[in-house]
Amino acid sequence: MANNGAATAAKPAHRSWLKFLFTLMMLFAVFHVAVASVEFVQNRDLVEMDYLPMAFFTIMVYAIAYLAMQQPEKLFPPPLRIRKSWSREVLPLETGEAVKQLRKIMETEKPYLDCNLKYSDLAAKLGISVRHLSRILNEELGQSFNDFVNAYRIKEVQAQLLNQENGEHTLLAIALEAGFNSKTSFNRIFKDHTGMTPTEFVRKHKAGNVHQ
Repeated sequence: MANNGAATAAKPAHRSWLKFLFTLMMLFAVFHVAVASVEFVQNRDLVEMDYLPMAFFTIMVYAIAYLAMQQPEKLFPPPLRIRKSWSREVLPLETGEAVKQLRKIMETEKPYLDCNLKYSDLAAKLGISVRHLSRILNEELGQSFNDFVNAYRIKEVQAQLLNQENGEHTLLAIALEAGFNSKTSFNRIFKDHTGMTPTEFVRKHKAGNVHQ
């Protein structure tokens, strides 16, 4: 709102300068035409009058320069700054509501299970632009798209590993079902997110069950 107020204040000031310059130019033109008319009517060259338009023009230039130095913000208004916070015109959803819907979609629809999930796919589910989604992830959640999606995939793998009914499933099969597309990337991402390998995670869980 403050920026809007500044813009509103700047525009009248800028327009007043334009009106002032226009008025001076009109006076100069009228004065010059008047001198030329007198010369035409009297059919003689008023040499002494030729200096008056030049003098008027010189005074006008110096007046503009002086006023520009005294109040430069009126002659050259500062550029309008775009607020970093998003407006309703830019974003179809409020940020908080968009984050809430994003988490709900990830938890209920589980789009991360698709190994080919793209920015545009997730943005389409939210009904927002890819740029909007990118801002939400980067500025609100502090994550990249891959980190955000992989965090859910890791949780899915952990849940499946802790599920005794999946004891017969191989680790790779669980990883592929969770949305990972290779064993190498899965092992690397799992360790980045948990600080341990998938095998270490399983062993730690089994050791905890034994002690219980």
